[in-house]
Amino acid sequence: MFVDFSSLNSDARIWVYLADKTVSETDNISVASFLKEKINGWMAHGAILEGSFKIIENRFLIIAVNENRNLPSGCSIDSSVSWIKEIHEKLGIDFLSNDLAYKSDEGIKTISVFQLKKNIENSIITAETAMYDQRIQTLEQLNGAFLKPARTLFERYFAINA
Repeated sequence: MFVDFSSLNSDARIWVYLADKTVSETDNISVASFLKEKINGWMAHGAILEGSFKIIENRFLIIAVNENRNLPSGCSIDSSVSWIKEIHEKLGIDFLSNDLAYKSDEGIKTISVFQLKKNIENSIITAETAMYDQRIQTLEQLNGAFLKPARTLFERYFAINA
């Protein structure tokens, strides 16, 4: 059952997906229409899931579920991932990017995880660079800890270079 994102409790479970490119307003509308329909039929072992989504900064897709109502199952989580794959097929937006995202003066930048060490060594990313923590798992974390200094996410790299 689709609900408004703002109606979810702070302990709602979330999944963060990073798009491989900036999502246009037209594509935002298409994604919204598609996901509302899918979330309206989202179930786990016959139990209706209460869920929602939000696109943040035209780069991040957040899918959320109210676990206080019903818990998602492995199959229901897999089905949500299949929606992401369908979006890629239909709109050419890959929300399954494994890149890391950080804030710069030009907006959101991304780098491959394999480029992290090189970017730190070249001071493109510093200990204080604002990075998006795509590993967060609750709405509360999204609202309070989505952006973090790079040092909190990659302490071992900064310890080596200190």
